[in-house]
Amino acid sequence: MSKVEIPTDIKQVYERLIAAHDKALNHDETIKRDIETSRTFQDTFCCDNPAYIEQINVIKAQKSNIITNNTVGAYLFACFQPELAVEIACTPACAEGLKNPDIEPCELASYKKSNGKLIKVNTLISEDANIFIEGDESLNQADKTTLQKDGVKIISIYTQDGTSINYILGESINISETPTEAPTQTPTQQETTTNNWAWVWIIAVIILIIIIALILART
Repeated sequence: MSKVEIPTDIKQVYERLIAAHDKALNHDETIKRDIETSRTFQDTFCCDNPAYIEQINVIKAQKSNIITNNTVGAYLFACFQPELAVEIACTPACAEGLKNPDIEPCELASYKKSNGKLIKVNTLISEDANIFIEGDESLNQADKTTLQKDGVKIISIYTQDGTSINYILGESINISETPTEAPTQTPTQQETTTNNWAWVWIIAVIILIIIIALILART
């Protein structure tokens, strides 16, 4: 069987991207153009085209072990990481990166909280959802309201492992349950009656003290 030939221009694009794996996605115009070319190549040929599979094999063979979020390496290698606490296909970097034909697609709605915004990273709709928290971000009530409007009931929260593309499972929360306020307690009839009699006794004691004081004053 003859070796599949990858188009020269595509091969050069990925050679440049692999060499720039530690650079930011918006580092320069060449990287931006190469990323766009890669996306077009992927949209056209993924995932059973022989040329695409061959190019993916080249990329896998040069995968970096240390991958920083929002870099060219995150785009190239995110979908080729080992499965840990979360399905790789559901992570933001993989959802936005180069597709891996060998992994199952994500089946849950997934969101990321980044730069103060809750962003959906795929088009899925499900009652269970993954929430990926970048850096020191956190979910607020407005975010939970957005999720509820999307039909989400249970969220699994994943926190970013440093600045990498990896995430650590935190907790699962049922956001469909709204907290109930404690009922306002009103005094019972017995309590009201008791309180009234207490005031009667206090007034009676005061009057008695005044009478005794007047008697003593006349003697």
